[in-house]
Amino acid sequence: MTHTTVRPDLSLIGEFIEVPAWNMVGQVINEAPATHGSDDAIRVLLQTDPLRPTKSSWFHLEPGEYVLV
Repeated sequence: MTHTTVRPDLSLIGEFIEVPAWNMVGQVINEAPATHGSDDAIRVLLQTDPLRPTKSSWFHLEPGEYVLV
C-alpha cells in the first residue's frame, strides 16, 4: 500500500520511496538537511539498484513529490 507524505517527523532511513514523476523507486540510505526549497523539503541519498549499492544519488524532494512504498 502506498500513501503520499509530507515531511515526516521521523527518519526515512531504511524506507523505500517512489518518485512518480521520475518513475523511480529506491531505498533511503542517508539523509541531510535540505539546502533550498520549502521548510518541508527533504534531501535523501537513494539506492535505486540493489545489485549496485555503491551507485546511489542524492535527491532534493518537496512534499508531494514522493510516496512511501
